[in-house]
Amino acid sequence: MSATRVFIGVDGGGTKTRAAVVDSSGNVLSEGVAGSSNCNSVGVDNAKKELFHAIQSALQSTSNVTGT
Repeated sequence: MSATRVFIGVDGGGTKTRAAVVDSSGNVLSEGVAGSSNCNSVGVDNAKKELFHAIQSALQSTSNVTGT
């Protein structure tokens, strides 16, 4: 069995951060949302935390959907 390739896209902004996991056909498998990741507003450490949270949430949702 060959591995399925997935990609993560992140849109980080001043009010929220969104991460999406998509397959190689462009189908959105899951999304995660977190707070602001604008380092000018919330600082670098908080921005990193929000980016991580959005990505982690999207990946966790993907494993719930695919059963892996």
